[in-house]
Amino acid sequence: MSKSSTDQGAAATTSTTGAPDQSPRVTAFSRRNVLAVGAIGVAGVALAACSSGSNTTAASPSTDAASSGAAPDAPGAAGALIVSAADVPVGSATLAEANGSTWLVAQPSAGDIVCHSGICTHEGCPLTQVDGDKAICMCHNSQFDVFTGAVIQSPALRALSPQSVTVSNGDVFLG
Repeated sequence: MSKSSTDQGAAATTSTTGAPDQSPRVTAFSRRNVLAVGAIGVAGVALAACSSGSNTTAASPSTDAASSGAAPDAPGAAGALIVSAADVPVGSATLAEANGSTWLVAQPSAGDIVCHSGICTHEGCPLTQVDGDKAICMCHNSQFDVFTGAVIQSPALRALSPQSVTVSNGDVFLG
């Protein structure tokens, strides 16, 4: 049989002969430190994995924005058809898909066409709705001015990226 005694919070055992036990001492404090450091490391990795620091969207595989003349934040090949100008209401806008991206195409006045990226600058969700002069992202309810791309309602903090367009034969093209 062995009896146990306590020395400053650490357990030490002695044999029945009274000689100290020669087994290595592991204190709860050192285990606690190791576990705390490990937990902090795991939490840091989890936080980094869950954060979304990127507000860019991937370009389509066949598109190189730098060589195509498209704006860096607005992927798309120059000359790609976006929409017919007749489908863009005067005093409002429409959302259109072209080259794997969403575009917000507006007509502030008859014959004046402007275009912005249709990707929300908050978390990268595509804009899903146009209501008069507002484009709305349903992911977190950010709202943008359809003519300027400016933020009307946060959580988005940056305006939509403008995209140059040309109108030819009643159609709106990138570039």
